[in-house]
Amino acid sequence: MSEKQPISFGKIFWPSFLAILIVSIIGLIIFSLIIGGIVGSFGEFGPKPLAIKSNSVLHMTLKGELTDEGYTSFDPSEFKVEQQIGVVDILYGIEHAKKDSKIKGIYLELDNVSSPYSNLHEIRKALEDFKKSGKFIVAYGSGEVISQKDYYVSSIAD
Repeated sequence: MSEKQPISFGKIFWPSFLAILIVSIIGLIIFSLIIGGIVGSFGEFGPKPLAIKSNSVLHMTLKGELTDEGYTSFDPSEFKVEQQIGVVDILYGIEHAKKDSKIKGIYLELDNVSSPYSNLHEIRKALEDFKKSGKFIVAYGSGEVISQKDYYVSSIAD
């Protein structure tokens, strides 16, 4: 009978070490791709500003409840980002459109706006100031019924 020779340490260690190293590198690459995909889905660290073409019209849709300040929240159960634009954001957009020579007017779409009259008065004042700059405002009431609040804001339009 022949005696079995013991397997040397090098014959076990180096193949095992090489296998663990290869699996670790592949796992690291897969993990990096997953993390990169998640980060990339949120944009490149914030939204890029839109390129505004000459003779553009700002399309504003005022629908539902308008809060004083906007917010952005993340719902982890639905993996969804919820964003609400506030009156401050709307006023900033109107002011920016007034100063931008590429924007010729505003197309205002209203659909059952629900906000205090004080907020609507601020929006109407900003639209009136926008109109004084020589630019036009066109309003459209979505839906079958136009509320008094919709009518109040849209009454400044051409």
